[in-house]
Amino acid sequence: MISLRNVQTTDIEQLLFIENEGFSIEEAATKEAFVERIQLIPDTFIVAEKEGEILGYINGPVINQLYITDDLFEKIQKNPQIGGYQSILGLVVSKKQEIKVLQKY
Repeated sequence: MISLRNVQTTDIEQLLFIENEGFSIEEAATKEAFVERIQLIPDTFIVAEKEGEILGYINGPVINQLYITDDLFEKIQKNPQIGGYQSILGLVVSKKQEIKVLQKY
């Protein structure tokens, strides 16, 4: 069964592998960006997992404006205690999981 949970620091290597599968080097988030997101916004960084393997993830900070801006990809702030809008900086599914889904159709 697939479960959803908050990100953990021990996920970093699997996250980087999936990120680099899904994006070009120019577009992929760096290890430093992931470390920052894990430290600052673990409450809005969710991973999908099955039997210890991360199948995908979604992440982004809660922000004060309705739309994301390019600067959010460079530096994020800790989520506010109340209020704001949930932004999405990354939504990635592993290639292995994509193939499994496509084989069903």
